[in-house]
Amino acid sequence: MKTRVFMTFRFFVTLLILASASLAASLAFGLTLTQTWPFILASAGAAGLHAGRRTRQRFSASFTVPSLVFLFLAAFFSLFSFRLIPMRLKDFVVAYWLPLLAACLALTGAAALALRRLRDVGTKPGRRP
Repeated sequence: MKTRVFMTFRFFVTLLILASASLAASLAFGLTLTQTWPFILASAGAAGLHAGRRTRQRFSASFTVPSLVFLFLAAFFSLFSFRLIPMRLKDFVVAYWLPLLAACLALTGAAALALRRLRDVGTKPGRRP
């Protein structure tokens, strides 16, 4: 229980500091909140990595994977928010939904195979758990 409270405290304090700093910097550069909202996602991802590392004293999958998903989503949405891709997100999804679905399924399958191989390597006869 004590570890969970400290992990939550570390996460929210780090999130508050990073989100405030990113919003202050974006306002200093003259960007609007509608452009800079992906920075909040990136702040959540970085806060999750920090809280997981400080709580468990190592990177664990239960903290690292969701944090990396937040960072990936922040980078993806930033492309549309800062107009680096000249179309709206809705138009992009309508036009490229099939390749996006195929890429997601391929990544999921590759991750499942990698996890299975890592699990099988760790349980070979003669190895200590």
